[in-house]
Amino acid sequence: MKVKKIIITGLFTMLLAVPSDAQTPVADRIRAAVKHLPASIEVVAKYTDNARHCLYYILDHRLYCLDVIKNKNKEVDFPESYLKILNYYLIHKGKLLFVSIDRGSLSKTYAVDGQKLYMINPLTRRIKEVGSGYSIEKSTLKGNECFCIKKAHKCLNPNEVIEKQQWIAREHFFSTDGSVLYAGKEFKIRITPK
Repeated sequence: MKVKKIIITGLFTMLLAVPSDAQTPVADRIRAAVKHLPASIEVVAKYTDNARHCLYYILDHRLYCLDVIKNKNKEVDFPESYLKILNYYLIHKGKLLFVSIDRGSLSKTYAVDGQKLYMINPLTRRIKEVGSGYSIEKSTLKGNECFCIKKAHKCLNPNEVIEKQQWIAREHFFSTDGSVLYAGKEFKIRITPK
């Protein structure tokens, strides 16, 4: 009886002594992958669970998804071309990833669609466009996290050169699940070409 107690106590002590940095095999693969990627990457999100098992990172203004189970590394294909990634936001403890991109000269009218906000579901890897405009910021509305997208929608003097054009714009608020919350009052803006 005493011997069993000592053996059980010894095993329990050994289990407690296991290093705290021991991770799942997926986490180990992600950690190893980060070490082998260029030093200039910016890690966006690490998903170490068996369902998502991937690493999102930015390299040279492009977003990549490295699937450590399938050993596939590919650029995230947004529906439209872009010049650079402006910002990214992890929402709901990483359940959703929002990415704002700058289309710059690829946009017909920067005030209308110069910047775009996309929502990525890391579980399904589906991409959804949330909105577009000339300014995208994470904000709060009535105490809740949201996104504010400022967008021009009407030119008051379209025959003028771009530097002299005046536009009517509006702030649009979107929830952290990508749905529309509120559209603010209209205001005038002058566009400076990018």
